[in-house]
Amino acid sequence: MSSRTKLLNGSCHCGDLRFVFHTNQSESEFTPRLCQCLFCIRHDAKWITDPEGTVEITYREPTTVSFYSFGTRTADFIICRNCGVLVAAVSEIDGTRYAALNSKSMVEHSFNVQALLSDFDGESLEERLDRRKRNWIKRVTLTALGSISTMPATETLIDQAKIS
Repeated sequence: MSSRTKLLNGSCHCGDLRFVFHTNQSESEFTPRLCQCLFCIRHDAKWITDPEGTVEITYREPTTVSFYSFGTRTADFIICRNCGVLVAAVSEIDGTRYAALNSKSMVEHSFNVQALLSDFDGESLEERLDRRKRNWIKRVTLTALGSISTMPATETLIDQAKIS
């Protein structure tokens, strides 16, 4: 990241899930994407990404985070179990974790452009994963607050969340 790195913060409503997004883009350079799947429509999710950015997603404990996947099951949607807010989507591709952030969960940041309607229904699985590798945030960490280690993979978090 260069000297013009911006920090964009986000969280769920109750604050149990938080993220810090490091990007060289200004808020005016982002065009949130409005996915047309029923899940994203119901959550009013508007997604932002920066393949050159970095995001650190933290949560209080495994019991506060829920992972939901559907359709191709190639992405997990990170939702707070306490307040129900969708904060991010993560996808593990070829050993690398990628993420997209729900701009509606941003704190003190707004995107003053109309969201771009996006329909991914016609994509093949290969096209979908290639698009994510090109466009989604490539440096992603998921960490429990108070933990001394970063969780190694989304699957570990999902397994821990299912235990509770």
